[in-house]
Amino acid sequence: MKHEYEMECVSIYKSPGHLSAKFRPEGDFYTEVHLSFENAGEWDVGDKIKVTLERLP
Repeated sequence: MKHEYEMECVSIYKSPGHLSAKFRPEGDFYTEVHLSFENAGEWDVGDKIKVTLERLP
């Protein structure tokens, strides 16, 4: 089973050397991806990512 989502960044928390971001598909308030980065550079609310979810055997 494989699902592909286009997700938009809806919130960001920045601290020195660390960034946490929450992404959701448009219009979907139940599906979320939370990513944490070390030295990730610049991310902003509204940035988009593509996420593929696939269950591995």
